[in-house]
Amino acid sequence: MKKIFLAVLLLLTPLSSQALFEFRAGYGNNTLDEDSYTAGSGVLADLDKGAGFNIDFLFEPPLITDLGIGLRYEVMKYDFTLNIGGNGEAEMKRLALLVDYKFIDFFAYFGVIGSFDITNDVKTTSPNSVTTDDPKFMWSAGLEAGVNLGLLSLGAEVGKFFGTVERTGNNDLELDGLYGKVLVGFGF
Repeated sequence: MKKIFLAVLLLLTPLSSQALFEFRAGYGNNTLDEDSYTAGSGVLADLDKGAGFNIDFLFEPPLITDLGIGLRYEVMKYDFTLNIGGNGEAEMKRLALLVDYKFIDFFAYFGVIGSFDITNDVKTTSPNSVTTDDPKFMWSAGLEAGVNLGLLSLGAEVGKFFGTVERTGNNDLELDGLYGKVLVGFGF
């Protein structure tokens, strides 16, 4: 009877919760902490929230099925207002190490997730110039949850993003803030 129960349970388990590899695409927003940015004497008057997309690749080792290790490629765009009038945009591209641990991974999943910079690039575009800025180490920590639908998964991720961009002769861009993403995944 135990063997039949385990066989039925295994057959009913969605394939994505048994996946070795998972590809995910996501779209989300970063809201910036109000106190993390001050205009001071620089040319920036206000920095608004950011929006963008990410592509993730995760590997779940067979003997440690709740742990995922992989890479995240992320592009975020932030709009800002200049003290001298006009608007600009900062575009962040980053490749990060991605680590997640799922406490629950059956039909539904729930766990923690973190990303840690490998490389990053921030380009600032304003009416009179385009500059490449010097980002410091950026990372994030959050929670993820969703449902496994066979080979597909639908989910969301919320957490805190930490990052600073040094701008020579101008205010640093403090990108610390809460973020949220919706995710669609494919596991095999």
